[in-house]
Amino acid sequence: MPSLVIPVADESRNLTLPLALQSAQTHLQAVTPVLIGSSFLDYVIKDEAPTGRVIPFIQQVPNDPIGNVTKMMMLALEDPAVTDPFIWSNDDIYFRSALEFQELYWASATAQGKLHDQPTRGRYGMMSHRTLELLKAQRLPAWNYARHVPLIVHKEKMREALALGPGSPRSLYNNLILEEPWAVREDVKLFARDAEVSLDQLGPIFSTGNQFPIELIRKYLQLD
Repeated sequence: MPSLVIPVADESRNLTLPLALQSAQTHLQAVTPVLIGSSFLDYVIKDEAPTGRVIPFIQQVPNDPIGNVTKMMMLALEDPAVTDPFIWSNDDIYFRSALEFQELYWASATAQGKLHDQPTRGRYGMMSHRTLELLKAQRLPAWNYARHVPLIVHKEKMREALALGPGSPRSLYNNLILEEPWAVREDVKLFARDAEVSLDQLGPIFSTGNQFPIELIRKYLQLD
């Protein structure tokens, strides 16, 4: 069974993670959840994903989410119990219908556009700029793959991507292995609290911002 690896920030309680796990175990082909974070995650494994496991990680720099995620990715790459390839996801990525591995790959290989189209202000803008410079230095394509969807990761290729330098792991990796994206589409993330959409507007995968109402997520997953 492929590993479904989810990095999780240090929090005393995570309301979206159980929903993300429940949706994955309902709609994906058999997966084994692997959570990367502090030991408090044992409550989630015990209550929501009894077949899963936790890789301990303490975020030494809480205000550096990009650097922490890269370190967590490295832990997954080096763990022999994590399958190769594995599915890299987030605690706010949800699945609404059954998906085959090939469909996950298509989502993984879909870009938002070119990296040079992204703003350079702010933490994530600067990361996009650094990623673009690293890719240009290697004469690689420069597509922005930082969508909130699962990423299919082959360990050796991700090691090669991370060795390029400090940038977006998703964009470094996919530009290293792909000449062109499978498709170019907008992100699937719903950020605003008032961003309610009808069920038929949602695709099989969606994501939410940290202020999005839990009750709406449950509605979209048809859990009520």
